[in-house]
Amino acid sequence: MVSKDNTGQSKSFLITETKPYIKHWVRSEKILWMGALCWSCMALYMVRMAMPLTIAAAVKEFQWTRTQSGAILSSFFWGYTLTQVLGGYLSDRFGGAIVLLYSTIGWSLLTFWTPKLISFFRGSGLTTHSVMVFTRVLIGAFQGVHFPSVSSITSRHLPEKERTFFFSIVGSGCNLGTLATGYIGSLLLEEVHCKTGTVGITWVIFLHYYVLRRHLNVPVIGIPDNLKSDSVLRSHKATVPWVKLMKQPAFWAMMIGHICETYSWHILLSWLPTYFQETYPTAKAWVYNVLPWLVCVLANVVGGYVAEWCICKGFSVTCVRKSVHMSSQFLKAGFLILAGSMQSFTASVLCLTFAVAVSGFHSSGIMSNPQDVAPRHAGAVFGLMNMAGSILGFVGVYFSSYILATTNNWATVFNVTATVNVIGGLLFGCYGSGQALI
Repeated sequence: MVSKDNTGQSKSFLITETKPYIKHWVRSEKILWMGALCWSCMALYMVRMAMPLTIAAAVKEFQWTRTQSGAILSSFFWGYTLTQVLGGYLSDRFGGAIVLLYSTIGWSLLTFWTPKLISFFRGSGLTTHSVMVFTRVLIGAFQGVHFPSVSSITSRHLPEKERTFFFSIVGSGCNLGTLATGYIGSLLLEEVHCKTGTVGITWVIFLHYYVLRRHLNVPVIGIPDNLKSDSVLRSHKATVPWVKLMKQPAFWAMMIGHICETYSWHILLSWLPTYFQETYPTAKAWVYNVLPWLVCVLANVVGGYVAEWCICKGFSVTCVRKSVHMSSQFLKAGFLILAGSMQSFTASVLCLTFAVAVSGFHSSGIMSNPQDVAPRHAGAVFGLMNMAGSILGFVGVYFSSYILATTNNWATVFNVTATVNVIGGLLFGCYGSGQALI
C-alpha cells in the first residue's frame, strides 16, 4: 500500500499490525481471528502429522531401520527449536500476522513438494533417508515461529480475562489437524503430503486477501511516522529483561512444566500410530488415528471454557493455571501407566485416548502462562519456552526409538513418559504463577 507524508511524497509500507497495536479487538475481529488462527493450527498439525502417520508404510517402501525412522521423526524438532525465539522476537517487533503468513508459505510448499524432492534427488546419489531428514528440518524451522506468533497476537489484542478460552479454541485446531490427517492416513505418502500442503496454501490465501487486506484493511508495510513515537510501540520494542525474568522461580517452573508436557506430547504424537500398528496389526487404523484427537478437541474447548469461567468468577489466574496443569499432568501419567499394562485393543485405545485428551488442558494452563508473566513480551518468552520444550521433545522421540530398539517394550516408554509428567506437574504446582513478572 502507498501513502503520502506531510510533504506530499509517497511512502511504501509492508504488512504490519500497526492498527491493532493500539486497541483490543472488537467482537467481530475476535471471532474472525479465532477462526483464522484455529484454521492455521489445523493446517500446521496436518503437515506435522503427515510423516508420523505414514512412517510405517514408508519404512517398508524405503527399507529404513528403526533408528533411521526415529531420526526422521525427530529431525522435525531439530529445525523447530532453532526459530522459536527468533519467531517470538519478530512477532513482538513487527506483528505476528506477517510472520505467520511468510512461514506458512514456506512449510506448506515444502510439504507439498516432499514426494517430488525425493524423486528428484533419488538419482543424485542421496538416500531417501537423507532427503527426508533435511526436508523435515526445514519444515520444522518454518513451523517453529508459529506458536510464538500466535501468543504475541493474543497477548497484544485481548484482555487477560478473554485470553484463556480464545487460546483453547485456537489450540483445538492442532487436534483437528491431527484428526484430519488421521482420516486420510491410509492413503499413499504422496497423497498425504500433497493434501496437507494444499490446506496450508489455502490458509495463506485466506489470511492475505480476506483477513489482512479486505476485512481488516491492514496497511502494507512499516510503521507510519505518526505512530513511531507512540508509547505502546516504544514499550513493545523494549528489550526483554531476561536476567530479571530468569531470577524468578515461577519462570523456571513454567519452563520445566512445559518441557515435561511437550516431552510426552511429542512421544504420543510421533509414536502412537506405530504402537498400534505393531501391537494390534489387525485393528482398524481409523479408530486410533481419529478417536484420541477427536476427544482432545472437546477437552481443549471444555478446559478453556471452565478455566476462563473460573477467572471471571474471581479465582486467581495463578490458582487456575496451577489446577489445570496439575490435573493434566497427573491424569496423563496415570493413563500412560495403565496403557502399558493393557492387553486388549479396546482398553489400550481408551487409556491412550484419555492420555491424549487431558493434554488438551495444556492450552488453558502453561500454554497461556507467557501472556500472564510477560504480557509485553509474550512472543519472545513463549518462543524460549517452546524451544526448550521442543529440544526435549525430539530427544524424547529419539530416546524412545532407542528404548524400543533395545528392549522392544512399549510399557517402558509409557512409564518413563509418565514419570516426566509427574515431575512437571509437581514443580509448576509448587512454584508456578499467573502474575506479571516483567
